[in-house]
Amino acid sequence: MRRLRVLHVITRLVVGGAQENTLATVAGLKERGHETVLVTGPSHGPEGSLLERARDRGLSPLVIPQLVREPSPRSDLVALARLYRLIRAGRFDVVHTHTSKAGVLGRLAAQLARTPAIVHTPHGHIFTGYFGPRTSRLYLAVERACAHGSDALIAISETCRADQLQRGIGKPERFFTIPSGLPSHLAGDRAAARRSLGAAGDEILVGCIGRLAKVKGQHILLPAFAAAAQHQPSARLILVGDGPARTQLQAQARDLGIETAVRFLGLRDDAAALLAGFDLYIQPSLNEGMGRALAQAMTAGLPVIATSTAGPADLIRDGQSGILVPAGDKEGLAHAISRLLGDTELRTHLGRAAHQRSTSFCTEKQMVEAIEHLYLTLLLRP
Repeated sequence: MRRLRVLHVITRLVVGGAQENTLATVAGLKERGHETVLVTGPSHGPEGSLLERARDRGLSPLVIPQLVREPSPRSDLVALARLYRLIRAGRFDVVHTHTSKAGVLGRLAAQLARTPAIVHTPHGHIFTGYFGPRTSRLYLAVERACAHGSDALIAISETCRADQLQRGIGKPERFFTIPSGLPSHLAGDRAAARRSLGAAGDEILVGCIGRLAKVKGQHILLPAFAAAAQHQPSARLILVGDGPARTQLQAQARDLGIETAVRFLGLRDDAAALLAGFDLYIQPSLNEGMGRALAQAMTAGLPVIATSTAGPADLIRDGQSGILVPAGDKEGLAHAISRLLGDTELRTHLGRAAHQRSTSFCTEKQMVEAIEHLYLTLLLRP
């Protein structure tokens, strides 16, 4: 098999599904004998950094300080110039960009350097739940323009692919659906997990793992949980993760009178292992490309509730392997939580069905093989 030189570009290596997906891809390609380089911007902030985890996987990410998430004309021009020089000097076969900002600068630099194959994975989109209408329209116009210079666009779910095409981004023949791969070692010890969570024997633990930010919907989850917990005083909400909204969410929990029933655990390296201690998992995102933690919860055999956004709608069969509610629907979410808190048998049934459904999910190995095949297909074009 031909040995490829591949450059991956992502804005930040903070804790998150898109970043974990990218790390798995780069590390997997390296293990398959390809020469891979990972470029990122500054990866500091309340969400936590994955730079150390990248080094543990044998990677040495190149950090460009000017590759920042926020729009900054001066920094963006410097980052574009550095990416261009790096791509020209590296003579890469493929430049693969991830997320919005890195996707714009990385693809433009790759086009200027005449890279043979340019691939982009949006990992969802930023057109809802992030900005106001005017800014969202601007980002949409930029994404449409960048898609013209992409040889391939990777959607992490069929719903994501349909959503992007419906918005006029790219062409059907350039879009490929390659789900985000999950690690195969997700088993956890329930007793150990509950001890780590400080759970009493009769407590029903409702888990939610993710960055604490408005788009992740924890501000919708808190009042929904407060309403449902009125009928189930032994219920506890466990929020794993950190982010810019933590202070506001803690204040919201106090205002709702549920501060003693909500536990903010912050960043945890053992987040996947903690799933074994939960009785119910909720993903309340306003916008979600896939929902990596949700998929892991299903693999762990947990009953799940999620919003009917792109990724979760692909993972869950509503009423069969979980419950879907509209994004932002506090009353609908409260009703679903109350229903499962009060029905142990239903939780057991949905948990088993979720685990069965998860057997069809993509593994990291399958994801890397599919991406490798896509690269080779693009490079073998006439």
